[in-house]
Amino acid sequence: MELRKVQETSDGTYFITLPKRWAKRFNVYKGSLVYVHERENGAIMVTPYSVPEREVKAVVLEPSPIIERLIGGNYLLGADVIEVRSDKVISSEMRDRVKRILKRFVGLEIVEEDSRKIVIQCLLEPSMLMPEKVLRRIHLISSEMEKDAVESLLSRDAELAETVVERDEEVDRLYFLMVRLVRAAISQPSLGERLSLTPIECLDYRLLAGLLEHFADHAASIGAIAASSLQHGLQGEPEETLRRIGESIYSSYNEAFAAFLKRDLPLAESTAKKCRGLKEELARFEEHLLQLGREAREKLTSAVIALNSMCEICVDIADLTRAR
Repeated sequence: MELRKVQETSDGTYFITLPKRWAKRFNVYKGSLVYVHERENGAIMVTPYSVPEREVKAVVLEPSPIIERLIGGNYLLGADVIEVRSDKVISSEMRDRVKRILKRFVGLEIVEEDSRKIVIQCLLEPSMLMPEKVLRRIHLISSEMEKDAVESLLSRDAELAETVVERDEEVDRLYFLMVRLVRAAISQPSLGERLSLTPIECLDYRLLAGLLEHFADHAASIGAIAASSLQHGLQGEPEETLRRIGESIYSSYNEAFAAFLKRDLPLAESTAKKCRGLKEELARFEEHLLQLGREAREKLTSAVIALNSMCEICVDIADLTRAR
């Protein structure tokens, strides 16, 4: 950060000088052209005309017991090329681990491979992806997961429950993609401009993506309970109560997400109020579980905890809307 004094020419034009070190670094000299961008927050961004807007970021990794974490971390940090290289022959087990982890990240493909190296490239072009569309996709999958998870629990449909658990992987893939996009938009101001994202919006989108991903995780946990051949013993009023709560959480989640996108504060307030009422209803519902056997009681209690967390996530999304 440097402090520069604004000067004025005889005809009333204002100007400042460019930092000499920056000019030398990017080969800017007398007569060079620069881009001047005015941002919504009033900041002015100067970009050298001759410098490409985005350089290819490449990293080299060695085979490691934590290779999955290393690949994932560099993907989130925006690496375009990830090369796994070894002085020795890379084992079949290590190759299988690399190929399995690639399935968790959108856009990563192996473009070159031999006995001592595996070259992975991200084929996505960030400027062609709209973060809001990715968020909408995450929300759509996770909301249907919640509905199907509750239905599979009530109907004892293990097959439906398993599909809920499987869909959580797709949510994770899209969540990682969203994190990569947001980080790229923050680190590359020109990309943020093209995506019409301010740094504050990037932060909001990052927080929202995390909430949506957590919502899907809770739906998957209910699906896992339903897939365990649980004979819960709920009948009559308790069963209908749980069904109604599930439907209310589904609608509240959709309303909270819509309120965020539209910046609809009244809708956000009403959704938060509804969710607080649902949490009270879930607390009363837990009393019915005391009449069940130990295994059913423990598993259904876990499901109720997950539903409680979903209500809290809806409130958090509403709070995020109020902060925009």
